[in-house]
Amino acid sequence: MICSRILKNSKRACFLVSTGLLLSCADRLKPMENPQLETGRFAIAKAEAKAECETGFKAFEGSLHPLLRNNCIGCHDSTPNPQAVAAPHSAANSHTSYYYQITYIDWSKMEDSKIMDKVRTAHWKKYPGGDNVKTSEDDVRKALTMWWEGGQKDCPSLGKFISKPASLAGDLSNWKRVSVNLPNETDVLKDGHFSVETKIENGRYYFRKPFIDGVKLPVRVKRIYTVLNGRGYDTPFDQIKGIVEQEASGTTGVLSSHTTSIPVENAATDALSFGFDDLKGVPKFECVNMEEFKKSVKTEIQRRNCTNCHGGEGKAGTANAKNRLNMDANESELCRAMLTRGNGQYTVESPLIAYPLSGVNGHPVVIPHSGEVLPSWLNWVKSEKLHGF
Repeated sequence: MICSRILKNSKRACFLVSTGLLLSCADRLKPMENPQLETGRFAIAKAEAKAECETGFKAFEGSLHPLLRNNCIGCHDSTPNPQAVAAPHSAANSHTSYYYQITYIDWSKMEDSKIMDKVRTAHWKKYPGGDNVKTSEDDVRKALTMWWEGGQKDCPSLGKFISKPASLAGDLSNWKRVSVNLPNETDVLKDGHFSVETKIENGRYYFRKPFIDGVKLPVRVKRIYTVLNGRGYDTPFDQIKGIVEQEASGTTGVLSSHTTSIPVENAATDALSFGFDDLKGVPKFECVNMEEFKKSVKTEIQRRNCTNCHGGEGKAGTANAKNRLNMDANESELCRAMLTRGNGQYTVESPLIAYPLSGVNGHPVVIPHSGEVLPSWLNWVKSEKLHGF
């Protein structure tokens, strides 16, 4: 039996999916008396774009944009050269150009930005007419400095590291995983990807189940910004913080329990990026409070027969559940896997808590009484002090 809660206008409604039986919400949910579970925080968050930063836009118009128009429109105008597959980041429409270019700049390390790399390698020489481009590293460096100092430094952050955009074109009538390459800051990240399940419904993109995979070491991640065509959106992913570790089975933990949505602009051309405040490799770790893990977490896993789906203890499990959390692991591996799903948030919003208690993303509610695992599970996560979280 699975109970789902829908909170709307502070009135609670609940339905129980079973073999035709219906229980009242009060009968089923009364034990879950935890303020954090009663606020509707798992309702879909409809995000809107951050307010446009006029100072940054005006500074761009007077610095980098003229240089782009003088040098890059052969391939990167609104109607790009058919011989080149190129984004219109140098379009005459300065708003279009601004929102593309903002995803190519790492203001914390400007010299490592994508645009500087393109200039250093003179990538335009590979294309017809490229010999006519006369810009230099110094020209672009000066333009970027003018853009930053002229007003961009006062704009809301989209993160220190921003991924390359990924196209959202195609059939998104059902959930489909959309992936972007992680910003290639180090060898740890070069084969890594960040992905979300995505679909379109009623003129909005919906995003859920964010993952990082393909990384070589545990990676510390903090605050993930959702960026569509260069515009940043305030979403619950902004609150993500945690450690991602590729487990022995090849899986990694989901980073957020939330589903969020943003408006579609143009489904044929929309480009999705993600920014990160913190994204770097960290040393491998071990659980330091194994006794509390065994007492509070592992005991509950066994009592609730989680291995029936997730494998382990002689049980085969199911492919879908094991693909997201494989419990067929030794005690140390299982502890680390559960800990990374705690996400350093210390709240019921973390996947560690939200999935079994609130039935997020179709997971069954296997722990119906919050007092059975709270606050003990959260206290365990805190006690681990995982890489500073």
